[in-house]
Amino acid sequence: MTISNHRSILIVAAGDVLVFLIFAFGGRETHEPDSASLIGDLIRIMIPFVVTWFVVAIPIGVLRPDVLHQPRRASAQTLIAWLIAGPLAILLRSLLLGSGVILVPFFIVTMGLNAALLLVWHGTYAWWSTRRSPA
Repeated sequence: MTISNHRSILIVAAGDVLVFLIFAFGGRETHEPDSASLIGDLIRIMIPFVVTWFVVAIPIGVLRPDVLHQPRRASAQTLIAWLIAGPLAILLRSLLLGSGVILVPFFIVTMGLNAALLLVWHGTYAWWSTRRSPA
């Protein structure tokens, strides 16, 4: 694996973490804007999503260099991984928070918003990487 491939993997993985940070920050600001513990809240919200995402996405091949640089393939692999990781992340979050209830609106918004963010990020990166590579 080349240095360029390692760099691509690190960039996309960092972007994935940023996607979940954006999601966590938006949720926190929507539901608990007056909470004094910004960093603690964000970490608590993000951990189930980040961990579950990478546990699922890596074996599915989302971060493989041959996937990262092909927009259609990157989008397809990302969507497949999220459709598996998303419900698991929501379940893990529920268990960590000690809640036995997963509200349908939360499930729908979480699945849809994170799917959109991940697809835009992975698709854009793959498109950009094909534009900057020599032909």
